[in-house]
Amino acid sequence: MNKLLIAVIGLAFLAVGCSTQYSPAINSVDLTKVDFTNAKSFKIGEACGIYILGFIGPFKEARIIDAIKSANIKKVSAVDYRYAYYVLFSKSCVVVYGE
Repeated sequence: MNKLLIAVIGLAFLAVGCSTQYSPAINSVDLTKVDFTNAKSFKIGEACGIYILGFIGPFKEARIIDAIKSANIKKVSAVDYRYAYYVLFSKSCVVVYGE
């Protein structure tokens, strides 16, 4: 009986760990001065962090500065966040658009 109880509690902890969620940071950005006529020429930088079972990690970090460096962006126009949840791991990414 004790082993069954421990197994059920362990599975409950795994299920709760896989259902974590982040609330995104909200910033106001004035995009009236951004020229979207050449939006196709924007560089896109991305940095992702991976969590195993929702709470082990992160392996690599999803930092804005890393995304900027990955695409050699000099002027940031917009920042976006992406989350993907899978059975055993989750992936959180920050995506930076700029020139």
